[in-house]
Amino acid sequence: MTDKTQNMKHEFNEHDVLKIQTFVENKLQSNINPAYIIHDISYLNKLIKKANKLFKKDPLNSSDQNLTHALIYFYFLGYSSDKNNPLQKSVSEAQAYLVGNGYTEDQIKLVTQGLASLNSFDRIHSKPHAIAHDVLYTKFSSKKILEFMSKGLEEQNIASDQKTDEVKWISQTLDDMIEHKYNTKVAKKKWKQRKRDNIKLLRRHLNKIKRKSSLTSNKQAMTMFKTSSRNQIDLINIADKKAGIMITVNAVLITILLPLFASYIIDMSYFIIPSVILIITCGLSIVLATLATKPSTTDTPSHQDYISGNKSLFYFRNFINLNKEEYRENIQELIVRDAQFENAVVNGLYDQGITLGIKYRKLTWCYWIFAIGMALTILSLLVSLYFFKDF
Repeated sequence: MTDKTQNMKHEFNEHDVLKIQTFVENKLQSNINPAYIIHDISYLNKLIKKANKLFKKDPLNSSDQNLTHALIYFYFLGYSSDKNNPLQKSVSEAQAYLVGNGYTEDQIKLVTQGLASLNSFDRIHSKPHAIAHDVLYTKFSSKKILEFMSKGLEEQNIASDQKTDEVKWISQTLDDMIEHKYNTKVAKKKWKQRKRDNIKLLRRHLNKIKRKSSLTSNKQAMTMFKTSSRNQIDLINIADKKAGIMITVNAVLITILLPLFASYIIDMSYFIIPSVILIITCGLSIVLATLATKPSTTDTPSHQDYISGNKSLFYFRNFINLNKEEYRENIQELIVRDAQFENAVVNGLYDQGITLGIKYRKLTWCYWIFAIGMALTILSLLVSLYFFKDF
């Protein structure tokens, strides 16, 4: 077998590509996942046309052109069935097709390795693989990038089990666009500048979305913050009332039961242990309940803390050391800065939550000590009456 015949054995001809095209299109028409509103036959044909335009400016031999076409066709195979990892499905289905149709190991390797490289931004040295990669990433240089991004997000959220918000979607795409580089000179000349313009456009669009989503312009978020703040204030009041009840109950127990025990302690010494347990229980419960109602102290914030929003001027413990004029100046400076104002609202809600958490932690310990102490008091009283009554 001559070298030329050996090479032909590993090449794709036009007939091979036509068979692959028919196979892929039939697969997409019969099994296309309805989630994919971009990756359909229409988009596939657009990419094939773009590849043909590149061939005119950067000529390849017929075998390399056919391999490029084969890679683009096979790339879409996974979109007919798999919704979470279509490229992996494309590789496996392409391999199954090639093996089933008697292609050589070298041909199978060319396709599977080429497909695997299409989702990577590493340097590609094979010309057919490089052109296929460049064509697939013409999406970054789309003239209607915002429309394309919107459809891409819709497709992503329908196809994937995990939902993605617009900010995250655009941010991830921007990261990919910055990392991505076109491989061929023709692609760089044709699409590189437009991709740069699209990066700038997406950054502006992303900032616009973030501004619209800020607390100052998002009524839904502001309502949620107001509700959360009100709920936390109510919970703080409930915690203080619970602590007040514990103080009252334990004070009554000490006031009434201790004198009663003390009057019999000389004649009935077995009351000593229950009395001691009761005193310790009531004392610890009163201390913890008092600490739960005790206002927490904070470091005095600086002027920079106020205007940056690190310390909220809407949380009273942060401005108790300011006089009225200082408070007015700081609040007027803060409310004209949207980002800092948002920080102040968020940090104020967080500080309330921390205060609430400390109160309930102490109150929880108070209730546990009271419950265990009362149980031990009653148990020790019963044991003393049963075993030590005659002593």
